[in-house]
Order: sequence, then C-alpha cells, then structure tokens
Amino acid sequence: MEEPDATTTTTQRNQTTGMSSADIWTCQVYGSWSAKEEWMGLGFVLIANEEIILEGQRCCPRAQAPLHAEAKSLSWAMKEVKNRGFHRVRFESDCQQLVNIILYEDEWPSMAHEIEDIKATATCFQKLEFSYISRSLNLSADSLAKEGRSRALRFANVNIKVHQGLAHAADLNEPV
Repeated sequence: MEEPDATTTTTQRNQTTGMSSADIWTCQVYGSWSAKEEWMGLGFVLIANEEIILEGQRCCPRAQAPLHAEAKSLSWAMKEVKNRGFHRVRFESDCQQLVNIILYEDEWPSMAHEIEDIKATATCFQKLEFSYISRSLNLSADSLAKEGRSRALRFANVNIKVHQGLAHAADLNEPV
C-alpha cells in the first residue's frame, strides 16, 4: 500500500482549524510493540527549528495491539508536553490509521478508551494538530521507543535537550 503524502493530513487539518504551522511546536511520537515480548516502548521528541528540545522514553506492559501502543504513546506525549507548558503543538505519527481515527472521528470500539483519553487531553491545548508523517521522518521517536522496549523494565524518562528554546516562557520578574 502506498503511503500518502506527509503534508496531506496536516493541510486538511489546517484548513479546518485555520492554524499556521509556523506558530506551533512539532512533537513526533512512536509506539514500539512486539507480539513476542511482554513490554512495549513509547517515545516522543519535541522539535523547534529542526532541533530536538525535549525527548521522552518509556517502557510499560504491552498493549493488546500495535495500534493501542501508538495511541498510548500519543496520549503520554500529549500529557508530558502539556505539563511542561507547551500548548500549541502539532503531533505527528507514522501510524496513518491512528491519525485517521482522531481526525475523522472514525468509530473504533476497541480503541474507545485510548481515543477518549486523547480527546480529553486535547482540550488542554490552545492550538492542536494531528498529522501523519512517513516512518523515515520519525526515526528519533522510533529509536527512543525501541530502545525503551528493549530494557524490559517499567520506567519513564523525559529530558530537556535544549534550554534556550524554552526561554520565551520565562518570567523576567521571577526571583532567581
């Protein structure tokens, strides 16, 4: 099956929301799942000006299917990014099926809990996009998720990579 153009979904979403891609952060997510292992890995990277400023990696018990792992990765990334004060974000996934379920509100009964969690978290954002990207453009999040799964040990880790990208949110009147 041929992959759709990575800009197609974003463009469709921008037309319905009126958002400009230039005024939001980009967060790429990935869920690593294997039927042979009892653990799954979740990974995300938050990007500004083509530089990773925040990354997250997590290992947790395996979800029932790969689509569930992708949804759990998206939900976790949304919460972590929101909790760190980023409220205008485009979330990108290489799971076209998940993006379609969210964008077009397709009913998927086995995914109801995960989709409900994503939609509830989405209400906390000022601007929000979901878009599909090809797997070749999602290598950083993919690598974090696969490495996390390989540890086979429950953990979560979120690291700030570049501090200067966060400076715009600082309060100049705040005591040091």
